Amino acid sequence: MKIQKIIRILMARIWMVSFVFVVSYFFAFPVFAALYGNSEYQAADPYGNAQIPCFYRAMTGARPLTPEEEALLLGNLPLKETGHYYGRLSGNSGTLVLDRVNNKSFGPLTQGLVAVNTRSRLNQIGLELALGYFYDKSSRLELEYLSNRNMTYKTSILPFILLPSVGTITSTISTNTFLFNGYYDLKIGHYDRFRPFLTIGIGPSFTSVKTTGNINIPGFPSIQRSKQYVSFAFGGGIGFRFNVFTRWNIVASIRYISLGKIFIEPIERRFLPAGTSISFQGNYYYVPISLGVIYIF
Repeated sequence: MKIQKIIRILMARIWMVSFVFVVSYFFAFPVFAALYGNSEYQAADPYGNAQIPCFYRAMTGARPLTPEEEALLLGNLPLKETGHYYGRLSGNSGTLVLDRVNNKSFGPLTQGLVAVNTRSRLNQIGLELALGYFYDKSSRLELEYLSNRNMTYKTSILPFILLPSVGTITSTISTNTFLFNGYYDLKIGHYDRFRPFLTIGIGPSFTSVKTTGNINIPGFPSIQRSKQYVSFAFGGGIGFRFNVFTRWNIVASIRYISLGKIFIEPIERRFLPAGTSISFQGNYYYVPISLGVIYIF
């Protein structure tokens, strides 16, 4: 038993030392070097090129480089990102929220309807695909496609608060969103490898709402309708990117993204009594935490 206990303690310490080493190598040391390191060294060697034997000779002019050494050095120098396009693939995790669902109907029979469930949430894993362009050292532009799972919204309908239900509706909401994003990359000291950023974006969200159910009011047909429309989406957030290799970045962010208004109109007006409509409206948004990679072309 003592031997097993000793082994567990040793394994725990090995894991702890490994974790500290990885965090220090990739994050703590670079940030410390950016704030307190020698500026000339940091500007010349942000990617560890001093470990290449020919790097020192290239910097000091000790002797000319051979063609092979020059090719090796050029292949490891930091990439000048300005003017380059890039692709981004990210996965995200967060909560889709349909909030503040309220009645927008009109007519003597429907303007007092109340949706019992005014809020619905869905935890999901989503996908982000983007093509971007480095405009200069600090700014870049990006076209992003955001894919989300379908949300199912269910609610009972009351004629007025505290009165019995007159029916139920179930809506399936799907969105396909395109965002035109702008980024401002911050610089920490003379170190370009770790770049925090701010981002904002706007674009269209192509929305589909399929609703089924029934309203137990005389003269009202059963509910089964699909509605498609385009909403205005916008968002913003913060994050960072970290240069792992010359052309590869790891990128992480947290954002708030409004996916526009959700309109639930279960029955077309032409099937209702004159001057009557049934319509509910809510706000739809997503707060994702994203992790992905950038490849610079």
